[in-house]
Amino acid sequence: SDDSDSDSSNDDTFYYSYSIYSIKKLSYKLQKVNKNEIDGNWNCTICLDNHKKDLVKLNCNHIYHNKCIMPWIKKNPDCPLCRVKIL
Repeated sequence: SDDSDSDSSNDDTFYYSYSIYSIKKLSYKLQKVNKNEIDGNWNCTICLDNHKKDLVKLNCNHIYHNKCIMPWIKKNPDCPLCRVKIL
C-alpha cells in the first residue's frame, strides 16, 4: 500500500513538470484571434462571458479567452469542448 502511494506521487511530480514545460511551449503556439473574426453570439465556454478581448484559438480551432484557457490547461491537457489533446 505504501509503495503505490509513493509511485502515485512520483507520477504527479513528473506530470506537473511536463505540464509546466508544455504550457510555456503552448503559449507560443496559441493563435491570437481578432474580435472581428468571432460570431456575434460567441461565448467563452469556460467563463460564459461574451467580451471579445485577448482571445486565443487552440489547435482544434476552438476559441477562448487567454485568461480562461491557461488555468484550464494547467489542470487539463485537453480542449474543454472537444477533448482534443492541446499539449
